[in-house]
Amino acid sequence: MTHDVQSSAPGDGPGAPGYPALPKARRRAWRALQRKKERRETGLLPIEGRRLFAEAATAGADVRVVVTTAGALADEGTRRAVAQMAARPGVEVFAARDSELAELADTESHQGVWAACAISPRPLGELFAEGAPVVFLAGAADPGNAGAILRSACAFGFRGAAAGEGTVELTSPKVARASAGAIFRMRLAVEVAAAAAVQLAREADYAIFLAATRGGADPGEVVFPRRTMLVLSSETGRSDPAFSQATRVTIPMVGPVESLNLAAAAAVLMARIAACGVAL
Repeated sequence: MTHDVQSSAPGDGPGAPGYPALPKARRRAWRALQRKKERRETGLLPIEGRRLFAEAATAGADVRVVVTTAGALADEGTRRAVAQMAARPGVEVFAARDSELAELADTESHQGVWAACAISPRPLGELFAEGAPVVFLAGAADPGNAGAILRSACAFGFRGAAAGEGTVELTSPKVARASAGAIFRMRLAVEVAAAAAVQLAREADYAIFLAATRGGADPGEVVFPRRTMLVLSSETGRSDPAFSQATRVTIPMVGPVESLNLAAAAAVLMARIAACGVAL
């Protein structure tokens, strides 16, 4: 969508592109996206910060709205990225004062860029359709862990991630930030019952592996097939009975610690799965 050029944010320098001022009514509506209920009803995920915005643009995310400040537009890279986004059909771009953008932001470090992206979870069956590895989060409650797991999954070639019942909202701003933009490169399924996940995985000829803190096989000695579903239990280590028949894998500890953080363990296991050549 193209815009009439007008400098409405304070401090616009010469040559800086100007955009329409952010309407008060739209500001109120988009501020509501800080709430899960509003995100679910609108299908919009708010993001903020120059890096995450750049990642969303590079990944081809379905960005619908961009709000930026004169300070952010002073940065050449950000100015170029916003201008490119403004040229996309259906994208609205607005200029705002720092105080106005701060009302939309979920953090204090918004860096003068806020955007709303349309993001739609997929049916679980779609995650298995490609035959590539899938990670299933079975109760992870911490958004930082969930985002880091998505980041590792993307890095090691996983194509999809599913969230079981009781798992943190994957399409939340905190998870998006922790994923460093990986959320825009993954197929996501949410609120999936463990029993349904097991059934669909078996129907798709997937092997199911459960990360366990003790009593499992050494993943370094396991040859993971391409059709692998890696199940990560909650931070407490408890797993759903539906996964009782899954092959348990346990990362051996060399030092005097009982286990790894959930996100760290996920990265180790995903690296091993990738090393088997199945995630490429």
